[in-house]
Amino acid sequence: MRSSFGLGDRRDLAEVSVESGAHKTGGGWAWGKFVADRLGELAVAALTWFGIHEFAHLRLAAREWLGLLAVWFVIWCAASLLRLRKTRSGWLGLAVEWLGPGAGILLINARLTHPLTWGRGLYLVLAVSGVAMAWRAWVRWRVRHGADAVGEPVRVLLVGAAALVALLPFFNDRLMGGTDARWYAYMLRDFIDQLRSGIFPVFIGQGEFAWNGAVHPFRSAPVYMHVAGIWDFLTWRALNVLALQHLSVLTAGLVGALGFYAAAVALLPTRRWVAAGFAVLYAVAPAWLGVLYCADAYMTFMALGAMPAVLYGNARSLISEDGRGYGWLAVGLASVWMSHPPTATLATLATILFQGGSFLFGRAPRERWRGAIKGALLFGGLAGYYFVSMSELPKAPGAGREDAFQIAGLFLVIAGLANGFFMGRSRWWLVTVPAGAWLAAQGRGPWGWWMVATTVVVAVAAMLLRRVSREARARHACAILFVALLVGAGLAQVWCGPEHPARNEATLAGLKTNQSHLLEFFLPVDAKLGTEGNFQPGTGLWIVLLVLGWSFWRAEKLAVKLFFVAACLPCFALARVPWISDFLLGYAPNGLVQIVSFTLPIRILPILSAVLAMGGVIAWAGAATDARSSGWRQRGIWVLLGLAVGWGFWQTQPFAKRGWAIIDSRTRTEDKFQPENVVMDRFIYDLLPHPAYLSHGRTDPWLQARLLDNVEQVVIGPDETARLMEQNGARRVRLTARNDEKNPA
Repeated sequence: MRSSFGLGDRRDLAEVSVESGAHKTGGGWAWGKFVADRLGELAVAALTWFGIHEFAHLRLAAREWLGLLAVWFVIWCAASLLRLRKTRSGWLGLAVEWLGPGAGILLINARLTHPLTWGRGLYLVLAVSGVAMAWRAWVRWRVRHGADAVGEPVRVLLVGAAALVALLPFFNDRLMGGTDARWYAYMLRDFIDQLRSGIFPVFIGQGEFAWNGAVHPFRSAPVYMHVAGIWDFLTWRALNVLALQHLSVLTAGLVGALGFYAAAVALLPTRRWVAAGFAVLYAVAPAWLGVLYCADAYMTFMALGAMPAVLYGNARSLISEDGRGYGWLAVGLASVWMSHPPTATLATLATILFQGGSFLFGRAPRERWRGAIKGALLFGGLAGYYFVSMSELPKAPGAGREDAFQIAGLFLVIAGLANGFFMGRSRWWLVTVPAGAWLAAQGRGPWGWWMVATTVVVAVAAMLLRRVSREARARHACAILFVALLVGAGLAQVWCGPEHPARNEATLAGLKTNQSHLLEFFLPVDAKLGTEGNFQPGTGLWIVLLVLGWSFWRAEKLAVKLFFVAACLPCFALARVPWISDFLLGYAPNGLVQIVSFTLPIRILPILSAVLAMGGVIAWAGAATDARSSGWRQRGIWVLLGLAVGWGFWQTQPFAKRGWAIIDSRTRTEDKFQPENVVMDRFIYDLLPHPAYLSHGRTDPWLQARLLDNVEQVVIGPDETARLMEQNGARRVRLTARNDEKNPA
């Protein structure tokens, strides 16, 4: 009987050879695979050993670290050779593999610079050997299901290594980043303290690190905290909160990279190296790294791990239309909502675009409706934890009603125009157009005029195409409607003028800022990366956008068209297209603006990067099945993808350099996490140095008011206020200020 982990199997190499199509000879190929297996185990073991060394702060010299790893490697090789012997049992190899490392540590431990305790030594053996065995079991499982015995592990290792190398500075247990990074660590410390006390689920801050009853991110983005809680359990509660915070980041990066690779392989089963290339582009996109290294946006980065499920669910349901893929879509959307609500809002809007466009312009058989309904029910069950928890928080009366009117009206108008003019369905669909225009007009912005202008443009286009066959009109309906919506937005903006009272000046101010830095989104990432960062998708994914634009008019695949539309819309918030950008941002739904308008690139560009990466996979899948795609064209695309991956990985270097530069020393980190300092920091949010009178955990909240000038320098601070109070003999001082028109932010 075959062991589930392949242990005790005297014929493992020969059987693997048969499963992979090789000869059952155990010859050169078998020994080559033997070496590859051991090197793969060495790679994952070295990663585990390195993580334990850094996060637990073992303080071993480099030669000692490598020496212990060499001991493990020799023992694994010996155990594997013992399992190759034709004996009835592999217990001897199992004993050597588990007991050998422990014996090696006992022999070497006394000579180490900082000897390991019994607990650390036992944990090392269990963790490193367990991870190596789990990797071996996964490789065998993949081989049994037809994967390449050598190529598949190599691809997984390369994709994972690319993601972790981009995040290498996070392998430490010290503070890394600025104010937000520390605040997130404070909230996590409170969460971990409650978790260790037996409180679960944790919905509100209660301890000394969140004593003011904070609900964010306990409720609004709990994935970050729950992942850290799992790591706290797996590490026997031995790590500090910053190590757990960084482990959450590394988990999101690794799960996102490998998850995207798995999703791409499911869509491109015969193009696994292509899938690996797009997975690397997704994981190392400057848009994702920038929000982490330059903005301390941990919640946004956690969505990196969940987005592949959303992308795969949408892509799978669009390509096949057989009702499959909605389960992964539901799991992904629920996870993104619990990771970061603003990112989830954009991901949900993109999903509405994909699914609405697919049901409208594609086929909708019974199987697909059944799959969509099951997916919706699954999403409701999985996301109930988040939405029920958030529903307990107070909200403004009627919040979201006008936004719902705008979105619903837009959908009705598009549905009526598509079915009435292009899809060859009943003309009664045109009845929904005036109803949708009226409903859209009930929102905050003049969307009713937008719908009227779009209807006129579509009617003119339909009249010009009246002699074109129904099939041709249906094939190009998505493109025609998209262009009509953009032209209609421009016409509506001209009609409303630049002084319409419903315009949202906050988003337009963000558009002006982006316009002034427009080239930064397309030029290579600057090696001297500042705090503003560079949140662009990267050169490789910009190339994918060009490919999608070319395929938008040429390809017949609806999925390619919809992914281009989803990727094109965010660009109007970056590049100011006359009239169109002003309308789309100036009259966006108010609820959406409140969620995503904070520094638009931080909100928009990560989602754009994700959509572009999966759009590239879909475009490649279409090209692979296109009979018109010649061999030289395929080879050219291969070369282009290789250059894009190499350049994209090179663009990660400025972020890693910035990461190494902003890591605090161990002493400063420990000082900042003293409980008395936490209480003081909560009053001033660490924006300015501590005033002189703050000491020993005592502070006066009445003295924390500050007046800043337009470059955020102190005009009147706590010290000046205290002296003014002493001079006037007053216990309280009323400070008045006015808004600076030159600096409205």
